[in-house]
Amino acid sequence: MKWHITACIPLIVILLTMGMGSSALAQTPVRPVPNRAPAARPKVEPCWQVAGISKAAMDQRNTIARETRQQIEAVCANDSLSPQQKQQEIKQIHQREKQQIEGLITPEQQSAMRACQQERNPNPAPHVTHGGGPCGEVPPAHAPGTDSQQPSDDAPKPN
Repeated sequence: MKWHITACIPLIVILLTMGMGSSALAQTPVRPVPNRAPAARPKVEPCWQVAGISKAAMDQRNTIARETRQQIEAVCANDSLSPQQKQQEIKQIHQREKQQIEGLITPEQQSAMRACQQERNPNPAPHVTHGGGPCGEVPPAHAPGTDSQQPSDDAPKPN
């Protein structure tokens, strides 16, 4: 009998404690949580508007940029071109893009837009590329294995 009573006492203590805890919680007044919605920030005018560029011009600029990326992807996918030919084609594509954009947006407007963007985001994340060039190729100076395969002038030569 003593064993049953001794085993039950901790259980009774736990149950009583839980009962008091829940009744204590039940008696705690519920405070309404204040609405913590973020304070409405004043709407900031986009940098292209600050620079005096129209929405239509920006839409055209974005279309030109998208078409340029597609053209570069097509050049990169063209296996009949050598790396030098691809590089030359891509250079011409970028020149055409620059001319088209300058027909829409003056160099002064572009400069004002870049200044506004720099002011708002002084430390932008670095542009990450997976390779050295637009087609993902590794530049010859950094190609894997080129450093270790060419002996330096200081290295002893085998006899």
